[in-house]
Amino acid sequence: MNHAAGMMYGTRIIAVLLATALCVSGLLSQPARSSKHVQVESKMSLTQVKRGSSFEAEIILKIAAGWHVNSHKPSQEYMIPTTIEIDSKEGLVVSDIRYPKATMAKLALAEDSLSVYEGTVSVIVPFTSTDKLAAGKGVN
Repeated sequence: MNHAAGMMYGTRIIAVLLATALCVSGLLSQPARSSKHVQVESKMSLTQVKRGSSFEAEIILKIAAGWHVNSHKPSQEYMIPTTIEIDSKEGLVVSDIRYPKATMAKLALAEDSLSVYEGTVSVIVPFTSTDKLAAGKGVN
């Protein structure tokens, strides 16, 4: 990999990881028409990643009033959980993803209360970089 390609890889590696996470999350397993009711934002705990350092990504779900998404651990077996999946990248290790506490909501579609997320919730994705993380802008 030449120097320019290495720099481009380094500047985009975290953005690619977050984009990958968001694209395969449980939110997008719902019909496309519901996606306009959930805004997704992300924040990083660092602006520069050093090899051997730990950092977190916060994935913020802003769910429109009157709407919900299933929690990470839905109360019914047939329900699709909200999940964040990160494709593996050499030099980055993801540890246990921390999902928010769910709300139990009584909805017309089910007899029992359902485990859901409503309003604004955050999912925390912890990362550790290793010495195999490619150098580039934003990585040292």
